[in-house]
Amino acid sequence: MSNGSQSIKRSSKSLLPVCGGWVPPHTGRRNPSSSLCEEDGFLLLFLREPHLTPLLEDVLEDVLGGVLKDVLEDVLEDVLEDVLKDVLEDVLEDVLEDVLEDVLGGVLEDVLGGVLEDVLEDVLEDVLEDVLEDVLEDVLEDVLEDVLEDVLEDVLGGVLEDVLGGVSEDVLEDVLEDVLEDVLGDVLEDVLEDVLEDVLGDVLDDVLEDVLEDVLEDVLEDVLEDVLRGVLEDV
Repeated sequence: MSNGSQSIKRSSKSLLPVCGGWVPPHTGRRNPSSSLCEEDGFLLLFLREPHLTPLLEDVLEDVLGGVLKDVLEDVLEDVLEDVLKDVLEDVLEDVLEDVLEDVLGGVLEDVLGGVLEDVLEDVLEDVLEDVLEDVLEDVLEDVLEDVLEDVLEDVLGGVLEDVLGGVSEDVLEDVLEDVLEDVLGDVLEDVLEDVLEDVLGDVLDDVLEDVLEDVLEDVLEDVLEDVLRGVLEDV
């Protein structure tokens, strides 16, 4: 018994305390007595026990998923609403004014007979589909790049600073190299895919519906009033 106690006492000098257990340094072997907790040294488990990486992956996926969803929803809703409203209002006003002036001048009777509704439907459908696809692709690319850069910089900076505040510089380097490199790659890919799919679906539905309704209402009202007045006077 005494030999066993002395052996444990001597060997404990070469062990690292982790959440109430002891982990041999640089062995990578799992100690059954160690457990996850919120005490100092928690993240050392991920250095000594790489098989715990999936746990960190799940946690980051949930946290980043919620954060990015909320942030992107607010940002995209505001940005797209302003940008699309301005762009569509200017484009539609100019295009419709020129098109309607030419069309109504030559075929006023036929157009007013019911063709106008069909023509506008087809034109707007084709134009908006092409324009919105190009505009949204460019806008979203720039917006998402800037937003994600700033958001991730602030969020991850703050989180990592708080969570890893007590860990040494060497340990941080190991964590970021061995864990975050693998985890963030997979997590961000899955999270962004799900978040953008949900967010853009909901946001674009709501934003485009409101924006197009307001813009088309204002533009068509102003344009048709001016154009019809001028054309009818000429005719």
